[in-house]
Amino acid sequence: MGLLKSCLLCSLKTGCFMVAFYTFLLAGLLLLFNIHDIIQASDYIVWTRIVSFIFAILLFFAGLVLIVGLFRKAPGMLAFWMGIFTLFIIYQIAMVCWQIYYYTNMDIKYNNVSTSMYASMIVFGILIFGDILALVAVHSYRDHLGGRGLQPVPTMA
Repeated sequence: MGLLKSCLLCSLKTGCFMVAFYTFLLAGLLLLFNIHDIIQASDYIVWTRIVSFIFAILLFFAGLVLIVGLFRKAPGMLAFWMGIFTLFIIYQIAMVCWQIYYYTNMDIKYNNVSTSMYASMIVFGILIFGDILALVAVHSYRDHLGGRGLQPVPTMA
């Protein structure tokens, strides 16, 4: 009995499969922004691209683990995805905050970099809410598989 009983108009398991493909989409989006930044300004803020590339690989691997975990009905594999995805959400929030700070306070030499940074802030800033919903959906399905969930509060007699 997790927080959710269904995912939009489909079952929770089907929603978790959609979350797995959403994870692949996020990994591809991270790689797409990295490739764009490498082409436009290869020597500009290198460490962010390295961290984003690492998270893209982790998300791709976590998406595979989530799909296998859904087929095997293995709560441990879903917990692995939840751990990686929680780290990604923390990274994503930190990165959007850093980009807002950097975009507003620094003098950016390349116009293409500022446009890319602005697009990244908007896209990943909006996707934070979808990421949290995806995390709640997988957590609810994991609780359903493990027989855990929200326990009723005992009342005093």
